[in-house]
Amino acid sequence: AREHGIDVILDGAHALGQLAFDLEELGIAFAAYNLHKWIGAPLTLGFLYIAPERLGDIDPDMGEMHFPITDIRARTPYSTPNIPALLTLPLVLEEHWAMGGAAAKGARLNYLRNLWVRAARELPGIEVLTP
Repeated sequence: AREHGIDVILDGAHALGQLAFDLEELGIAFAAYNLHKWIGAPLTLGFLYIAPERLGDIDPDMGEMHFPITDIRARTPYSTPNIPALLTLPLVLEEHWAMGGAAAKGARLNYLRNLWVRAARELPGIEVLTP
């Protein structure tokens, strides 16, 4: 896609808690994540990443009047924040890292996947096409 001038937008809903990765190393300028699937935060929490040099390529929300145009928060609709959910973030992230972070969760997911895939591979008429 990049060879043809097409931007990549990473939907990192699951990746954040399962894989260790570096957006800059991957060349990703735009990414969005939720924090409830693999991080363990309450519903409604997530975050948006726009590489600083690409911020000007994304128009501010049409009703935005609270943040300057140079602030990433101008790119999302302004609303009443979920303060109780936001207050959980420090503890949620601390627990995520205490459990071993993405490396431990990704390894556990792979173990569980292999546990059932191994059995499914032996069933007649089943062909698993991915590693």
